Amino acid sequence: MFAVQQRPVTKALGLFLAVFPVLGSAGSNNTCNATAFGAKCVIHIGGMFAFPNSPLIGTQQEVAQTALDHINSLDGILDGYHLIMRWNWTGIGIPSNPALGDRSVYPYTVRAYPSDRDHFLGVVAFIKEMGWKRIACIFEDNSFYQARQDVRIIYTGFPNIAATLKLFCQAYIAGLTGAKYVWIPPLLANFVWWLNNSESDIQPCTAKQILAAADSAIHFDRGQRFVGLPGLDFNGVKPSQEHYDYYNNIYPFSSNVIPLTYDGIVSVALALNASIADLQRLQPPRRLEDFSFSDVDMARGRVRIEDGLRKVDTVYVDQAQGGHVPVDGITQRSKILEVSSTVRAILFSLTSIGAVLALGFLFINVKYKYRRAIKMSSPSLGNLTVVGCLLLYASVFATGWDKTNLSDTAIVVKCHLERILISLGLSFAFGSIFMKTYRIHAIFSRAVKKFKQIVSNVWEKAILI
Repeated sequence: MFAVQQRPVTKALGLFLAVFPVLGSAGSNNTCNATAFGAKCVIHIGGMFAFPNSPLIGTQQEVAQTALDHINSLDGILDGYHLIMRWNWTGIGIPSNPALGDRSVYPYTVRAYPSDRDHFLGVVAFIKEMGWKRIACIFEDNSFYQARQDVRIIYTGFPNIAATLKLFCQAYIAGLTGAKYVWIPPLLANFVWWLNNSESDIQPCTAKQILAAADSAIHFDRGQRFVGLPGLDFNGVKPSQEHYDYYNNIYPFSSNVIPLTYDGIVSVALALNASIADLQRLQPPRRLEDFSFSDVDMARGRVRIEDGLRKVDTVYVDQAQGGHVPVDGITQRSKILEVSSTVRAILFSLTSIGAVLALGFLFINVKYKYRRAIKMSSPSLGNLTVVGCLLLYASVFATGWDKTNLSDTAIVVKCHLERILISLGLSFAFGSIFMKTYRIHAIFSRAVKKFKQIVSNVWEKAILI
């Protein structure tokens, strides 16, 4: 976050500068020093660099000083003034606080570094665009993720690379990575944080496991895109060739904070420069007591300031793999299961053949019921068996009937008809077969009893003789 705050003074300018995360604030009265810088008036810009040894943002002090040198060497920006950075003072500001956007409290504060709020708005807009409904948020020291909710989109809210590595390691061990899960790492981890880490940072995982865990991650950054040098323009002032060479060397390979440091310094200079002419027309004339800020093309793109003096930025969404929208959980889809036309045709054909045979048997049974062979087989029970088979065959056609275009009432009638046909068919067919079996059993039982009685009479006569 970058902020500039101006306070009315009589003979000097008080300037507040902070570039998040490594610039704080400091201010000093600025006086014209004709001895050191000719007829130029010195303007002090204060800052504090908290991480000089950081591999990610340790060069920020050098970049800020280089930006000041470039501004001081250009004609057309702050002519008659010389910028000096007081970077080792202990004044500290907190420009990332959303309260700085309150114009009634901070009417002279301009944010040139994009707000965290803009980043989160981009994340929220992206999640809505994807249609995700179930999302877990993990904060440092607090975890709200619950496995029982089957959450597949996980946003991490702590800007700590070491904690991010440990989190992804534990997620890999727990099986919460891969194509079924989407991880959104913290904003400050938006460089290749998953490679070239020491074993102590990723224990108990291996580098290969960390790489696999980060494979399904989606990264967000704050619009750090290196624009073409021909479009570089500071409100009509073109940088020198030396400046172009510097941009070529640092921008494509630096972290996303470094370009913002340079552009922040340039923003201060352009804001002050744009206010000189207007302040001179005041009665009485003043020197840099007030300023205005407008849109400007800078090294990383066009810086836009909306109403309320809050910087507007673009949030880019990066994903290296895939090509489709990840799902946020198990997707349930209704699928109609139906018998194929071929199987249905085969079943209907076999059923038709069975029905024709049953009708043939019924015709023979009725026509020749007085024949001795048929009469002995109980033709009435045989007819009942055939009727039961015909009802079962009819149930096959009722079950296979396509109900796509049927009304709800017709579907209910069809379901009842299926059950009635099956129930009656089974009852008639198996009931008649059971009755015929019982009839045969009864006939044989009587015959055996009669035979035993005859045999018993023969032995009685033999005993008498």
